[in-house]
Amino acid sequence: MPSRILHLAVTERLLGAFSFRDPVRLRIGSVVPDAELLSGDPPVKIAHYPKLLDGGRRKTLDLSGFRAKFSDRLLSDDLVFGYYLHLAGDVLHRKMFYTEIGWYPVSRDAVRSLHRDYRLLNPSVISRYGLTRSDAVPSPDVIAEAARDPLFAGFSMDIAGFFADMERDFDPPERSPREEDFSVFTPALAEEWIERTADALIRETDSLRRCGRSLLDENALSWERKPTRPLSK
Repeated sequence: MPSRILHLAVTERLLGAFSFRDPVRLRIGSVVPDAELLSGDPPVKIAHYPKLLDGGRRKTLDLSGFRAKFSDRLLSDDLVFGYYLHLAGDVLHRKMFYTEIGWYPVSRDAVRSLHRDYRLLNPSVISRYGLTRSDAVPSPDVIAEAARDPLFAGFSMDIAGFFADMERDFDPPERSPREEDFSVFTPALAEEWIERTADALIRETDSLRRCGRSLLDENALSWERKPTRPLSK
């Protein structure tokens, strides 16, 4: 999945393209699905609305189910809409990486390498998209109020801890990373993902606001559950 800073960069593009009632709630929603505490074996992110297809051989996220469940709030509550943007961004991420590039993290080392790339990318993405710690991490009272929303009913979430940890994403780096420091998610790929995802979600937002029609077909954007190009490092 994309990092929370990458999700925030896309959200800033949306904020530049449209007027929103509550940018703070929009930003919270755009990252908060990743505050879920995983459980089970294997662990499943149920707060991401997983959906299996083709007898379980393919997977996607249930964007249409989410829109239906929150149809009365999707366009009126920016917390809900930000949450939807996050899910849609994750689906688009998997299309780019799993389907187009053919890279699927199949080992813990691969996931660790990916997360290291995210940490290395944070300073440049934060600078390029004008992200700030104060915008990204609201006050404890605002976070606590958002955490009580029925949007999170039935999920195990550590929202306060998630945002406390997110503050560290804004710490200055010890040095500027070099191109060879990146393993998977290079600066060029990050920029491509942000721009492609933002453009798609701008079109999606415009269509939903104008005529209530989604342009995203989660089934067509589904991915095979088996890795397409294993990465051992």
